Parts: sequence; C-alpha cells; structure tokens
Amino acid sequence: MNRAPELFKRFEFFAGRYASRMAEAEQRKDEYIKTDLSPTASIVRHPASELRREAEHYAVSTIEGFFSWTEHVFILISILLGACTTGEEVRLLAKADWETKFKAALDINEPVTKRFYDALIHVRRQVRNFVAHGSFGKDGEAFAFHSSAGAVPMRMVDERSGPHFQFGAGAGYADETAIEMLHRFLEHLWSGSRAAAHVY
Repeated sequence: MNRAPELFKRFEFFAGRYASRMAEAEQRKDEYIKTDLSPTASIVRHPASELRREAEHYAVSTIEGFFSWTEHVFILISILLGACTTGEEVRLLAKADWETKFKAALDINEPVTKRFYDALIHVRRQVRNFVAHGSFGKDGEAFAFHSSAGAVPMRMVDERSGPHFQFGAGAGYADETAIEMLHRFLEHLWSGSRAAAHVY
C-alpha cells in the first residue's frame, strides 16, 4: 500500500511549523518583555529565543518525518523502476536499512546523487543520535572529558570510521542548512527516470 502521501504530509506539516517559528523569531528578534516582580526585581523574556527553541523541536521532527517518508517511498520507487520485482524482494527491502533502500531507488554512482547520499547519511546519524541517545551524539552537547584543566568537549563518532571519541565539538549540522538540503534532494529525487514515479 502506498502510504507515501500521508507520511509526506507529516514532513510538510513539521517543515511548515519550523519555517513559521523561524520567521516569527526573526521578526521579533529585538523584542523583549519585562515583568516587574517587585520594585527592585524583574524578569526579562525574549520571545525570539523561545520561538527558536520551538523551531529546533520542529526541525528534528521535520528531519525524522523526512526519513520516515523516504524509508517508505524508496521501496515504492524501486518497485516502479523494476529494481524490486518479487514479493520476497519487497519483503527483504522493507527489512533493510535506510542506506540499502536509498541504493535500491537511486544510483549512487551518479555524482550528484552520491553527494546527496553522503549529506543525508550525516544528517540521519546526527539526528538519530540526538533523538535516540539523549543528545549525546549531536556535537557532544552532553558529553565532556573532565581534566585538571577543566571540561574538554568530546563527541562520539561513527565507530566504522575509527576511534569511538574525538576531542572538540565537531561539525554537526545546522537545522536550517539540513532542511534546505532535504528540499533540494526532493527536487533531485523526482528528476530523470524517477519523474514518472512521482505521479504515483
């Protein structure tokens, strides 16, 4: 069954909320709200900061929604393009990891596709670590090595690429950059031989 439209609507919903919160934060960047508690004490709130925090939540949900949708749509594309032709092949692909599904639907030997693949893998790993591992994996926000000189930022890295840990904050990703890249990938996904699959 094609559940791509409903999964895509979830992605669009969160992407829309992210964009609206960021736009409102930009509009209200110079605004502050001062609440007097007593003649000598007050609290100052900055609505833009609160809106940016909300936007960060929507950004993670947007990215999760994108990967949920692609997990499904890559299988459908591979069927429509004839790369997956039997029930058993569909079953195996459905159980496979995201990377395998991507490669079933797109040719990573094509340079532009390979660049998108590498970038998407990076974002996927960062977000998954952030969500599934309590933010320990996204730039090491919750992880530091304590020494006599003080706390030294550490980050967990992909074990397949070498050591488990590295010093420093790392590259990570910026929500806005990641979400823009997802939208550019959508244009690429529905180009060339896959354009006909978009109809379905």
